[in-house]
Amino acid sequence: MQEKTIFISGAERGLGAALTELFIQKGHVVVAGYYHDNQSFFTSVSKSYPGQLWTLPLDVSDTRSVGHAANFCESVVSEIDIVINNAGILGNVDQSLPGVFDYQDVIDVFNVDAVGALRVTNELFPLLTGTNGFLIVNISSEAGSISTCDRSAWFGYGMAKAALNMATMILHHRLKEFTGDIVAIHPGGMQSPMRRPHDPPGEITPQESAIGIYTIIEDRFATGTVRKEAEMKFIDYTGEVIPW
Repeated sequence: MQEKTIFISGAERGLGAALTELFIQKGHVVVAGYYHDNQSFFTSVSKSYPGQLWTLPLDVSDTRSVGHAANFCESVVSEIDIVINNAGILGNVDQSLPGVFDYQDVIDVFNVDAVGALRVTNELFPLLTGTNGFLIVNISSEAGSISTCDRSAWFGYGMAKAALNMATMILHHRLKEFTGDIVAIHPGGMQSPMRRPHDPPGEITPQESAIGIYTIIEDRFATGTVRKEAEMKFIDYTGEVIPW
């Protein structure tokens, strides 16, 4: 894949950090938005690959913060080829109905996991001007699959990821008149900071997931120009189709 400029939200840890490091190792430029400070990671990557990494604080739940991020991007890069909406929170996945229920928790998860991706995509859209087209990657979850759901809780996270999938499909249709496309990817059950302490160990490392996601993105640019899919499918990091 020819050199690309990639914007990644939630880039400071877990999958976001793995994607940031992998894209840079492959020779690309990354603008990394972070919520939790992890300057030691960014400093280490920058020293190994000077000139390929820009970092900025980013709260995808805050429209003003996302606007500042877009302005920052305009000041350091001429265009963005790939947007990876990775930032997300789990919320309270134990609460259920009936009983005491924290509705604000659900709203907060929605604001980050679903609306956050819309904010980032919309604010960065003026920079998606590359001659070879652009690709938006929404990091979703199998928890957002309605037809495979067997949970009796996980309201906020599951509903937010289902909403993100719907937003991805709507944007897929909207982007037919533009030079880019969009995809929703389940990154797999990872060993990541988002997992709760009492969850079973993740099946894969963030690095393994990142390699799979990179391969999917690389394939979409296999001819040099982004391949626009006639039918968008919800897939996991290996490319396997997940039912909506």
